[in-house]
Formats: sequence, C-alpha cells, structure tokens
Amino acid sequence: MEEEGSVPDINSHNIILYGLARSGGPNRAMEMVMKMKNANIKPDSVSYNTVLGCLSRAEAVGKIDDIRKDSVP
Repeated sequence: MEEEGSVPDINSHNIILYGLARSGGPNRAMEMVMKMKNANIKPDSVSYNTVLGCLSRAEAVGKIDDIRKDSVP
C-alpha cells in the first residue's frame, strides 16, 4: 500500500490484524500491535478485542494481562 502512495489507516491495520489473529496465532497478532505502535498508529478497541480473542482461543491467558495493561490508560 505504502509503495503505491496509500497510507494504511487503523481500519487497514485492523483487517490485517484480524487475519493474523485467525491464521498466525497470538504471537503474530501481538507483533502486529507493536508494529502499529511503532508506526504511530494507536490500536483501538477493535485492535485489542481482536488480540484478546486470539489469546483466549490459544489459551494464552498469561499474555492477556499484558494487553489489558497496555490498552487501559
């Protein structure tokens, strides 16, 4: 997208995040959230709920606290 002059917004990132959460597992989804932050794109409630659902399905309960702490101001 960026190569074509388009700048991906939060919705674009959330779509990619959803796909990663469904196919790539919790680690890939968590990496995507970090990439969003590094690109100054603030994850929103959709982003966090997507990751939380992925962590729940993967029974990665320990990581849920990390996301919760990160998403609550």
